[in-house]
Amino acid sequence: MRYVNLWLTVPMLGLLISCGQGSKNPFTAKIEADSLVLNFSVASGYFVRNDFSSEGLTLVTIDSKEKLEEVFGYATVMGEEGRATPVNFENQFALAAVYSATDLDVRMEPKFLVVEKDTLNVSIEMIMGQKNSYQSRPFALLIVDGNPGVFKSIKTQVNARTAD
Repeated sequence: MRYVNLWLTVPMLGLLISCGQGSKNPFTAKIEADSLVLNFSVASGYFVRNDFSSEGLTLVTIDSKEKLEEVFGYATVMGEEGRATPVNFENQFALAAVYSATDLDVRMEPKFLVVEKDTLNVSIEMIMGQKNSYQSRPFALLIVDGNPGVFKSIKTQVNARTAD
């Protein structure tokens, strides 16, 4: 009988502990911790507009549909997966890392977002590939829950490497 009680007690204790670990608003949690990793999703179905000018790597904070449409156009294709990823600007914002036009095959892979005090640090890996016969504007568009106004600054860390 003693083994049965222990067998039931351990899972119940684990359940009670996990119930107190509910998800917190990341902007509330950032105040309680020195650093916090934020979740994000990568948007698809967009292209950088030709009239958006930038030199080198530019990080743009996007907090409205109008600002999104200043930088990006919609690259809609047929099928369920063909629509651009929606952004709900009432409780989300977007971060766009846009590289200048290049004839290299460049992939931009966001690695993580880390909040340290009142600074949002964005880590992106740029993977440089072969030379193309055309130019393109590589970018990464991240969708983040919350309001960008809570950060005093947003910094970018870029690691570049050649494709394998």
